[in-house]
Amino acid sequence: MVSPLGPEHMRRRIDPASLPFETTADLPAVHKPLGQDRAVRALEFGLEVESTGYNIFVLGPSGAGKRTAALAIVHETARGRPAPDDWVVVYNFEDEERPLVLSVPAGTGEALRHDLEALVRSLLAEIPKALSGEEYEREKAAILQAA
Repeated sequence: MVSPLGPEHMRRRIDPASLPFETTADLPAVHKPLGQDRAVRALEFGLEVESTGYNIFVLGPSGAGKRTAALAIVHETARGRPAPDDWVVVYNFEDEERPLVLSVPAGTGEALRHDLEALVRSLLAEIPKALSGEEYEREKAAILQAA
């Protein structure tokens, strides 16, 4: 016969003095999800694949900490490796449906973007000035007369 459990049986008591630490601050940080050894091994294996065309897909319930755990493992794996090149996506003037991807040295993609933005701002200011002066009008008239 099954008898109901009383509240005193619904929890486990541990003597804090029996624990080998004073506070949880004394414990080493856990960077990998508990109970997910197989998933962690699969992710670590996937991060070691250096061939193109492979991807890693992490699946699990929303709010389970997948992203945080995966990023911690990615950062741990990346530590000590050279930084990969930056990828810059630019407009393709020959085929506007297919942007071009440029590979630039690691850490220079953001500087390139800022430099190109500054160039565009400068051109937007300087081109109208260059096309509105008397010298431009004389050269334009000379070209039109020669044609």
